[in-house]
Amino acid sequence: MKKLIVSLCLATSGLSPMAARAQPVAAASVKPIGAEPGLTLGQAMRIALENNTVLRLARREVDAQAGARIQAGARPNPEFSVVQEDFRSTSRTTTAQVTQPIELGAKRRYRIEASSAAQRAAMFDAQTSEATVRSEVVTRYFETLAATELVALADETAKIAEETFAAAQRRVLAGKVSPVDEGRAQIAADNAGIERMSAQAALTRTRARLAQSLGIGEAELPRDLAGSLETLPQVPGWSSLVAALETTPTLQSASEEIVRRSALAKLESAQRVPDVSVSLGLKRVSDGARVDNQAVVGLSIPLPIFDTRRGATMEAAQRAEMARDAYLGVRQQQRTALQDAHAEFVSMRDASVRLREQILPQAQTAYDATRRGFLLGKFGFLDVLDAQRTLAQARSQYIAAVARVYSAYASVSLAVGGSVDGVALLTAEKITQPSIQ
Repeated sequence: MKKLIVSLCLATSGLSPMAARAQPVAAASVKPIGAEPGLTLGQAMRIALENNTVLRLARREVDAQAGARIQAGARPNPEFSVVQEDFRSTSRTTTAQVTQPIELGAKRRYRIEASSAAQRAAMFDAQTSEATVRSEVVTRYFETLAATELVALADETAKIAEETFAAAQRRVLAGKVSPVDEGRAQIAADNAGIERMSAQAALTRTRARLAQSLGIGEAELPRDLAGSLETLPQVPGWSSLVAALETTPTLQSASEEIVRRSALAKLESAQRVPDVSVSLGLKRVSDGARVDNQAVVGLSIPLPIFDTRRGATMEAAQRAEMARDAYLGVRQQQRTALQDAHAEFVSMRDASVRLREQILPQAQTAYDATRRGFLLGKFGFLDVLDAQRTLAQARSQYIAAVARVYSAYASVSLAVGGSVDGVALLTAEKITQPSIQ
């Protein structure tokens, strides 16, 4: 795209000295974006992945769930107790025993199963968070890159408008055109100045959003970006995208939630089976000068008479069903997001190609023809201004369309979890590879 813009600038600047006195002269071409070293997309992604708080919390959650998984496998601790009856040395009885609770109903297994599912879900959530960060960086990076080029375009347009106004003043003084044309040229120059200020304000906003995505202050954001809008990204085929939906981290996390809730429901059912406690100890009986040691063995079982865990079991079963319903909802939501993002991508990519290959060349041709006709007296000054404005609008639309293509690409990639058939879509190498056209 930079080559196209440069060629257009050179085309509009190729006027003879005589024409320069009678006709608007194009400004010198603007230095292409990324000609000097700047922040690359890969560097931006690394900074964002290191600084993003949500991603950091997601990774800590994985570690926390690993600890919960260890704890879930712990068995009940034994209990040691000492009971003494009577404090007289000749008639006291001392009993020391160890009581070991024994879980029945596979409670420990269900705890481990639920905790393992929670740990896997946390890992998938961390993957989703990373894909979200990468997607946001892609959108903000190319949004800022486009805003930078729009500022350059606005500066160029404003300079052309100022030179047009100066040329109109000279022609009015020479008596070749009406003062009305001078007023029109002044209005065009004023509007171009306003558009330049708007473009600069938009660039400031996009830089602030990019800095926020990277987790740094706006002052720390490098002035230049090393990216390019010359190429357009390409997504895999629709069938591959739909197939990738089944393995997205978001959907797998929802699937693990079903496993966790089902395990918790089984655990609540198992809680209705009473645990037993086995006791083993020694009883020392003192009767005068005689001391007798006796073995003590005990068994205790709680009687589920009042609390049968019926309500908790019902609640756990319903929450398991809720997890299944939530899975279907997430699946539908992911598919809808993919459809919307893919439609936006196809639409904006086609629009960008059409602007680049048809509309921009036509606008350039129309401007050149109008300029030549004006020099020959076939067109009025207003026709030249309209042709210039049409060309500038076409170039602005193309830059904005390319930025939206990258935004839609990021949304498509995020909808499928960031990868298709083992190929990571949200990497700088994939997005900026020269083969993408």
